[in-house]
Amino acid sequence: LRYFPGKPVSMGLKTSIRQNSQTHNFTVTAPVFTANVTRFFPLKTLRRNPVGKTRWYEQIGMTYNLEAQNSATFHDSLISKNRYSEIQKKFQNGISQSTTIQTTVSLFENTWKLTPSVNYSNRINFQQTRRSQLNDTTIVTDTIQQTGMSQNISLNVQLTTVLYSYYRIVGKNKPIMRHILTPSFGYRYVPNLNKSLSYQNTAQQSINYSPFETSLYRESVTQDQSIITFGFNNTFETKRKSDKDTLTGFKKTMLIDALSISGNYDLIKDSMKLS
Repeated sequence: LRYFPGKPVSMGLKTSIRQNSQTHNFTVTAPVFTANVTRFFPLKTLRRNPVGKTRWYEQIGMTYNLEAQNSATFHDSLISKNRYSEIQKKFQNGISQSTTIQTTVSLFENTWKLTPSVNYSNRINFQQTRRSQLNDTTIVTDTIQQTGMSQNISLNVQLTTVLYSYYRIVGKNKPIMRHILTPSFGYRYVPNLNKSLSYQNTAQQSINYSPFETSLYRESVTQDQSIITFGFNNTFETKRKSDKDTLTGFKKTMLIDALSISGNYDLIKDSMKLS
């Protein structure tokens, strides 16, 4: 792994070989190349004299990640029988990259935080899948050496705040319980940008499938998504007088560090919309 001093960039290269003694399979990854750019603010350079309050566009941050690999899984008998040409055919290779653009805006005197973001990813595979049906029981799946790209984009917005509640409890040391509630509400829209292939079954029905379903980098979104998200995180702690604490005169005890309730509501689904 290589870091570049003063730059938000790192690169890495590795090779791995794994063997499963039960299945007698080898998994060889040679090599894996990674490149990562941690969050940076590209629009900060637009202001020549960075004096005064930070402007809204200067808080737009961006990250970037890339991975390229060459990998195969095969039975160890291919090695003992010197069938290296078959091993070579098992290798799959591809490139995956993603980027995120995000910022945070304060609302209502900094009591609420609005976080819009855009996530984009694409995957380039050098092998694809083709299907066909010969008869009622036989479906042929072939792997062809053909380059193809799939991609996804996700539009997100999230709104959060923090609420504090205090409860006095009857007791000798006059304990007080503090409840911190962090609600969050969001919306995510993910359109399906990828085309599927199809084949005809024996009943003359069209069956759709992804050309990358057996590729190295497979598709994660197969249909449009329009989702409302919500979550409530709770923290409980007590504070009571204590002679042992000579600094503040109080002792704090954490009761529940994180009690979370979260879910989503899919606007596109026909049924079971609430998670």
